[in-house]
Amino acid sequence: LWGWPVDNHAAEGTLTVTGGMVALSQSLNVGFDGKGTVAVVGSLPTITVAGDLVLSNTVETATSSTLKFTFDENGVSPIQVADKLVNTAGTKLKVELGRYAGRKCSHCLVACGGLVGPAISDVEISGGLAGRARCETTNNGLWLRLLRGMTSGFR
Repeated sequence: LWGWPVDNHAAEGTLTVTGGMVALSQSLNVGFDGKGTVAVVGSLPTITVAGDLVLSNTVETATSSTLKFTFDENGVSPIQVADKLVNTAGTKLKVELGRYAGRKCSHCLVACGGLVGPAISDVEISGGLAGRARCETTNNGLWLRLLRGMTSGFR
């Protein structure tokens, strides 16, 4: 916009996907010049990004990025990224497990061809199994691991 101050980073946006298919033919920049959130709800949607998923979070320019995943009874659909997940320090990850009680112990949140930048350290997990969940970054994506085990007593 003509006359818009270049230091005004007040834009805010949320892309919420609850079903259907979202196919982006290039990279997706989240929070590039303001506050951006990508929210995936449940296991029904299909989300693909043909390029990189760039999570921009720069204190100097007051931008922020948040990834939010809300589980249903079957888990959550991953974001499928053809190229890289590019992260900067300060990105937020929110996972709402709700009443998920499925047997699956590993849930891919973001599947990608590689990672650039630090792991996401600002992680908030809530819901029924939150006390037994942790997020993990691997070479091929971002995962939620549910720690499950068995205790046996013998006499």
